[in-house]
Amino acid sequence: MKTVDESRWDDLRGAFSGVFAQEESLVMIHPEEFTTTESLPDFPADSLPYLQNVLRSEFRHDEILNKMESDYDNRKDILTLSLPSTLLFEAGEIGLKREGRLSVIKLADKLQHLDNRLQVAGHTDPAPFSSVEAPTNWEFAMLRAIAVTQVMYERGVSKSVSAFSFGDSRFNEIDSYLPETQRYSKARRIDILIYGDRSEL
Repeated sequence: MKTVDESRWDDLRGAFSGVFAQEESLVMIHPEEFTTTESLPDFPADSLPYLQNVLRSEFRHDEILNKMESDYDNRKDILTLSLPSTLLFEAGEIGLKREGRLSVIKLADKLQHLDNRLQVAGHTDPAPFSSVEAPTNWEFAMLRAIAVTQVMYERGVSKSVSAFSFGDSRFNEIDSYLPETQRYSKARRIDILIYGDRSEL
């Protein structure tokens, strides 16, 4: 232990050099815990269109998050990120599946430095749903929104983040010219709303 084998050290250093040269996100998975090491720089509240473009670029190769839709409403100054519920939850479940939880963690790690007010909204389709935990569609969507909000809060996202439910009340806003199966699919989603400086609080 008192002497260093120079050839052995060179071999060891070479083996690790590739690891420490990685620029992509490193994900360490432990029981009940996910950790990512990459973060984005701070964004002022008035740069939501820029944030929208950055997130699209960041997740363009992500198996789940590349399916996230984003819409910036300039009039209301609100950026809405929409994730299909099927990517986050098993059918009829209110707890995030493993892949869904990891996706929320990745997204939360990009948003944790924002000062903006955030809300997580749950949506369902009009088909009646009832379970012991969620007797109505509204409660079902609410519990799913809470599950996402809890993970975001745990990852250090602004403490002003809140959860609420639309249930199926926004279903009629989905393009009625789409096939019904597609309308139902688009209705089942989680929206993350990011409010800019001009948003009405």
